Amino acid sequence: MSCQLPARAAVAWSFAMSASFVLSLYLVPSRWRRLHRNAPAAIYARFVAASTSTAASVAVFVVVTRRGDCFGGLAKALGVDGGLVASLKAAASAVALAAVLYTGTLAASALVIANEALDWRDKGGSLGASASSTIGQTLDRLMTYPSAQTLRNLVIGPLTEEIVFRACVVPMLLEAGFSLPRAIFVSPLFFGVAHLHHLKRYICDERMPVVAACIQTLVQFAYTTLFGMYTAFIFTRTGHISAAVACHAYCNYMGLPDISFAWPPDPAQLRWLAKRDRIALVVLHERRYWIFLAYVLGIVLFATRLFPWTSPTFFASPFWPPSLSDA
Repeated sequence: MSCQLPARAAVAWSFAMSASFVLSLYLVPSRWRRLHRNAPAAIYARFVAASTSTAASVAVFVVVTRRGDCFGGLAKALGVDGGLVASLKAAASAVALAAVLYTGTLAASALVIANEALDWRDKGGSLGASASSTIGQTLDRLMTYPSAQTLRNLVIGPLTEEIVFRACVVPMLLEAGFSLPRAIFVSPLFFGVAHLHHLKRYICDERMPVVAACIQTLVQFAYTTLFGMYTAFIFTRTGHISAAVACHAYCNYMGLPDISFAWPPDPAQLRWLAKRDRIALVVLHERRYWIFLAYVLGIVLFATRLFPWTSPTFFASPFWPPSLSDA
């Protein structure tokens, strides 16, 4: 592998890509930028800005890396080589791993659904009718979920961020001579820094106290950086950007694990909740030890399946050195 990109140039270009990605969101015309971040018009305007910045980053990547020659071609360097089937396999593997890690969250959801089914049966209904009702309510919630926010959280956001911060940044660092562990560790720092601009939103738009806003921003920086390390690992292990995008979208959909069930429900809070939500809180608290056990089981399964399900040999990753191959 003939790599000629200087390390300083790789870091500089990576920083430039990160900065341009964030700045593009502030170059949106003020009539849309002043809207609430969840307003459809504001979201679509940011779609255009983020997509334009992403296209520019890919163009820079093509020039700087000489069309990905260091990794056997542009398609391999960007993680889009191998065809649709290979990309889908990598994405499925990444989502399966994420789902295993969310075993506790999925178990909690299953408990709520099972409790609703039993409650329905006790009232004279059938379990089949209960299942049909639950599926119908789930579909209703999905159909009424704001479409612009759905596109942002599950499609455009994961796609643009992973292309810039994984498909462009990671190969450049590797080409510049960064070791694989170092590239996996360093590249997410650009991703985490790119989220620091939320401090302005917390203070100016949401009117949070400065100290609280700073703490919130630092916490967000911490978990986005850790998440970036994981998706960089998935990307380099599989060699497919589809794996990182799918994992990002799934985790955005699931959100951070909610362990509020560990504490007894507040009677004052229960008073204002719908009956379905009240029952859910009580049931989850009563079964909290089983749910925590499911979380532990998920972590153990995740740790044991992480390497086998992302085998660079199976996915023919151009990034993972043969000397590090484990499966």
